[in-house]
Amino acid sequence: MSPILSKKAKVALAVGTIILLESEKKKKRVWVKEWLQKREQFTHLRLLKCIQSCEPLDVINYLRMDYDAFQELLMLVKPLIEKKNTLFREAFPSKEEEWLKVAEGFNNMWQFENCLGAVDGKHVTIKQPPGSGSYYYNYKGFFSVVLFAIVNANYEFTYVSCGTNGRISDGGVIKKTDFYNLLITDSLKLPQPVNMRGIQNKLPFVFIGDEAFSLMTNFMTPYRQTNSIGYEEKCFNYRLCRAKRVVEKAFGIMANRFRIFLTPLATKVDTVDDIVMACCVLHNFLRRKSTSYTQPSNIDTEDIISGTVLIGDMHMNGELISLDVSRQGSPTIDANMIRNGYKEYYNNAGEVDFQHKFVY
Repeated sequence: MSPILSKKAKVALAVGTIILLESEKKKKRVWVKEWLQKREQFTHLRLLKCIQSCEPLDVINYLRMDYDAFQELLMLVKPLIEKKNTLFREAFPSKEEEWLKVAEGFNNMWQFENCLGAVDGKHVTIKQPPGSGSYYYNYKGFFSVVLFAIVNANYEFTYVSCGTNGRISDGGVIKKTDFYNLLITDSLKLPQPVNMRGIQNKLPFVFIGDEAFSLMTNFMTPYRQTNSIGYEEKCFNYRLCRAKRVVEKAFGIMANRFRIFLTPLATKVDTVDDIVMACCVLHNFLRRKSTSYTQPSNIDTEDIISGTVLIGDMHMNGELISLDVSRQGSPTIDANMIRNGYKEYYNNAGEVDFQHKFVY
């Protein structure tokens, strides 16, 4: 007759069995992946091939893009690496047809007509450049250069300017860009003003920005938030800010993906500009080519039933800081008339039902 095990003996036996099983598992487990062991031996290219053959799923974490997108990117930059001349199509539209395509995107995705781009600026934190004194020291208490950008409806950068010292405001930085000079001299080859349903005068195609920028005939900003602002003005502000959200989100996606923005950049200002430009170019490329770069959950969405905005999980966490808002001069009569025309349109023929859920 088999001896009867006491309760303590049974527990001890169970514990011993678990230890033996765990011991067997540990013998079979690879504690350090092969490519991690060889990362000091290989160049990046050989290491990448090792990862691809040994741990294909690790490629996305290592590159922050899928392997096919990386291969296509490599083919694009290969001529430059080999010091051969090559031509790349510029993102900034240069023909009326290209501008119209941008406007179509804003109309289809954000129900804002005749929009040619959403504009904003951010601080890129840097270490104090030697001998610069307080030139790059901004009013928020750190050293920075300004990234000024225009974004299309699909969160892609169409124009980027970087390098202006961080002491400047949104409204000031725009005046230091080639874009501003082309805009005020009517050199952007923009489409001609168009008729809008129910509006007496034709309305021009416009860029949009926040209240930090000056209201101009081709640049719309919200009505100033005061106690006397009316419901129609609030509706216009909602429609404009809804479309402008794409530029804020583009900054957020890029800053979350390229973690270099988490700490101050400790290099020459010219090199900072190159780094920022490279990140913007890679952002555009990956937006188009890599499905893993941006997921639906990353993007803000609106609940048109409850009238609330559901914030995506790639919002700004302090990587890129907003600029200071400065007082702008009085807009021209023409600029005010154009904004009033758009206000009238979005409260009548261009109205959408859900806008009243978000305006109080």
